[in-house]
Amino acid sequence: MTLSPRPELPRTQRVELIAFPDKVGDALRREITNTHGCDCLRFREVNLAPDILLGDSLVRCTWLPTQFPILGTDFAGAHVAFGRDLSAVRIAEIIAAGYTAAIDLRKTSVEEAALIVVAYSRQTDPRQPSRKPSSNETVPNAHPSFIKLGDSDSGTEFLAAAVEMLDIGVYVLELQTDGRITVWNSEMERLFLRNKQEVLGKPIAKLFDDPLVQDVFREMPNGFNRNRAIFPSKGITRSNFIADISKTQLLDSDGIPIAVVGIIQDVTNRIHSENRLIAAFNELESSKEKLEQSNIEIRKGIEKAKKLAVVAQSSNKAKSYFLSNISHELRTPLNSIVSLTHALLEGTFGDLNAKQHEHLEIVTDSSKHLQSLINDILDLSKIELGKMNLKFAQTSVEDVARSSIRMIEQEASLKNVSCILEIDTERDSLEVDAKRLRQILLNLLVNAVKFAKPNTDVTLRIQEDPDMQALAFHIIDHGIGINESDFAKIFSPFTQLDDSLSRQYEGTGLGLAIASKFVELHGGGLRVHSQPDIGSTFTVTLPLQQPRDDGESAERASLAEIASDPKAVQNLLLIVDENELSALRIEEQIKQFTDFTPIIALPNEISAYHDQVAPRSIIVDLNIIASHGTDWIASAQKLPAWKRTKWVAIGSLDLPDNHTAARRLGFDTCSCKPISRSLLSQILR
Repeated sequence: MTLSPRPELPRTQRVELIAFPDKVGDALRREITNTHGCDCLRFREVNLAPDILLGDSLVRCTWLPTQFPILGTDFAGAHVAFGRDLSAVRIAEIIAAGYTAAIDLRKTSVEEAALIVVAYSRQTDPRQPSRKPSSNETVPNAHPSFIKLGDSDSGTEFLAAAVEMLDIGVYVLELQTDGRITVWNSEMERLFLRNKQEVLGKPIAKLFDDPLVQDVFREMPNGFNRNRAIFPSKGITRSNFIADISKTQLLDSDGIPIAVVGIIQDVTNRIHSENRLIAAFNELESSKEKLEQSNIEIRKGIEKAKKLAVVAQSSNKAKSYFLSNISHELRTPLNSIVSLTHALLEGTFGDLNAKQHEHLEIVTDSSKHLQSLINDILDLSKIELGKMNLKFAQTSVEDVARSSIRMIEQEASLKNVSCILEIDTERDSLEVDAKRLRQILLNLLVNAVKFAKPNTDVTLRIQEDPDMQALAFHIIDHGIGINESDFAKIFSPFTQLDDSLSRQYEGTGLGLAIASKFVELHGGGLRVHSQPDIGSTFTVTLPLQQPRDDGESAERASLAEIASDPKAVQNLLLIVDENELSALRIEEQIKQFTDFTPIIALPNEISAYHDQVAPRSIIVDLNIIASHGTDWIASAQKLPAWKRTKWVAIGSLDLPDNHTAARRLGFDTCSCKPISRSLLSQILR
């Protein structure tokens, strides 16, 4: 039976453009009309767009501004959302609202967008155009089939039952009976909400008013054909659904087409899931780009911080130079004042009355105090500029201790504080700079007397520490004590815990700072134990002997040389310390007690060779972190070969803040100098 020609659709209602900006709408319309031969209508406002059914219009395109609320769509055809700078989240919201697709004109050209719209208007997936299979491609029913509808055998009932159970819609449309439906399984009933009684034996034209839907069922495929279409739905949950359609012809014995067999699979949820997945992927890519941008900003911040650190270091040196120069300029006239005052008090220029003598004594005391302050500033400036050179020699420990006690006894007696010396060692000498050792002890003793309570005592106890191969000086007072949180402050120059104008205790805040610097130059350590209202104990630990440099420094192996020696690398131990005496002492200890290969290196050397060497342990002075940063530490710790390396932090001050900083940087332990045998044994075990 000859099929009646399908009615032609008005071309002016194939595509709608709604609420588009003028330039974008004009460009898209020209591309759809002129390039692809499809007509489209433009509506400048959303409420002017008619509610056109699928039979009249195939695609509706709506412009959604960024801040425009997304409303659900009940359009029967393909409804495509357009916009600019659509985020992945907004795209997901658009798809969830029922739109077929979302096109971002920042990422998609007008030409590409027009091509997508036209593809939807032709009811074909633009990514999967209809095609004929190649000659060597195996496709079910790709070749003519000579099955007669009237034929049957014992397996027909089983085949019918199998078709009925499929979750894919199956239909058969006879061509010789005006397109009547002869097969309509349960999945087709669910998809189109029409049961078998309504459908079987009836022409397709009686079942669907829409010519395009009729054409989808009735279209004669050339062999095997696949495409995608959008169908209207009578369901209350959605206005349409998307389906993949596969069709083939049934031929009679003469090769004449007698029926179309088709399968229809609902892919709406899959398409929406794919779109959500794409949206999530785009969001992930966007997050990745933001993360990369953040990393760039962080790197810029680090570089800026490094530059600021260099500027700060230069400023600190400039301050030290200034203090050194101004102190020299002050000391010359001050020496003249002290000399002339002393001459006047001696009666060199005549006798003085009682009032004059009293005033000159005040001038003398003030001048000596100012002279002491200037000397402290000069010492601190020389240390910070690296110009302080110590003169090591074997020194009587008892002589230095007794002279230090004598120098504070008069001041202590004014507060009724007793000064006690306890020497608990048979060692009578120590290799130190005698002048600087006396200054260390004197500064600590003066500080102890200043803060001691009346009618108490201040003790200087000297003991030998075999584990550290050092001599320990304990300065003990029964005074006001210090909170643990303030330990770090008391060693900062010009810092006092009581900074008020009416503070009870005088001082410049330089005594402990200078003492700690001289302890560090000796390769020793300074510890504090204190309790508020009970008292404090300051312990200075100095090595018994200073390391010898017998001209081996020029022959000492470098990290670059060790990196090329596989055997040496296996037992490598790195020492990172800018204090040469301290580094040499640790090197001597390691050579004396172990068979490890100690190498003294700086952070830049470690960064250059950390991918070639992985030490068993690395001992890092905390001061070097302040001057070289922590990037080199983080880079090394990320390498797999360094995972077994033991990290040890050391410093001349044993402060809670140092231990906290070491743990935060991933160090295994933190110790005060000089490093002990037991700690070396523990980290090298």
